[in-house]
Amino acid sequence: MSFIIVLMASRNAALVTGAAKRIGAEIALHLAGRGYDIALHYGISEKQALETAEKVRGHGVSCELFQTDFKDLEATEKLLSQVKKTFPNLNLLVNNAAVFQSGRISETCAKKMVETFQINFISPYLLMREFHETVKKGSIINMLDERITRYDHTHSAYTLSKKALRELTYMASREFAPKTRVNAIAPGYVLPPTSENPDMKKVLKQIPMGGTGEVKDVLSAFDYLIDSDYVTGQIMYVDGGRHV
Repeated sequence: MSFIIVLMASRNAALVTGAAKRIGAEIALHLAGRGYDIALHYGISEKQALETAEKVRGHGVSCELFQTDFKDLEATEKLLSQVKKTFPNLNLLVNNAAVFQSGRISETCAKKMVETFQINFISPYLLMREFHETVKKGSIINMLDERITRYDHTHSAYTLSKKALRELTYMASREFAPKTRVNAIAPGYVLPPTSENPDMKKVLKQIPMGGTGEVKDVLSAFDYLIDSDYVTGQIMYVDGGRHV
């Protein structure tokens, strides 16, 4: 037992929100492959979280689950301190959790707007604040979306929340430097939502590279931002040039 404690004390640790499935799970597994202990946050996807945690542990690192409903802001404020108690060497925060709902401005009720901003913007805001205050030196990576360069009225609440998170990335990179680096990744058509079936021919025409991306492209951006100690306040678009 003491040997395991010594190993955990010597390894870096990362908190990845929304890491039960899809890109969040891929990020957690990638970081585990780099030797990070993983604080795996999930909201309601407990089964997938348990499955992902087992895969993470297969890399020989520690992985603990942290269930938090990001609509509960009081619980959200406590999450970082809980993670820090388990992983004192926490030095990376990945704000990945998000809700992606369609709806034009005229179709978006107040409840949907508030819930979207609570999960996609306010929770990252609180976690970033607590991370900077409690971690000696670290890095924050926010997951955005190439939609932030457009005015996608078909997903009004989602797009606005991600635009707000972009501005927070810039603002925090100035305030938190040099102790905490703050960057972001804005993926394009990499892992489309399973609930939608867009016209692929129309989408491909909007992508200069003429095709869809892969998860490995996003993970390569992660490696760059993690390893580049002099980089902060940057947004890396992994979208085949669609934002141009």
